[in-house]
Amino acid sequence: MFIALHITGELIAAAVVGGLITLFLERLLTKGKAGLACPSCNEDLPQHRRPKNLRQVFLGGWTCSACGAELDRRGRLRS
Repeated sequence: MFIALHITGELIAAAVVGGLITLFLERLLTKGKAGLACPSCNEDLPQHRRPKNLRQVFLGGWTCSACGAELDRRGRLRS
């Protein structure tokens, strides 16, 4: 019983460390970008957004700093 718990604990620790390494590498490789671009002007959107209105606070989304287009949380233009 003790050996099984010890092995399980090691597996959980390895999974956590692997996940943290994956997150670190993703952040390093994306260089702070969200991986999205504005569909109107093709400007890269920042990873950390600053909501401009209450709809963006509650539903997510961006306002493009280059052209002013309002995008939803998936990067699509809002009508």
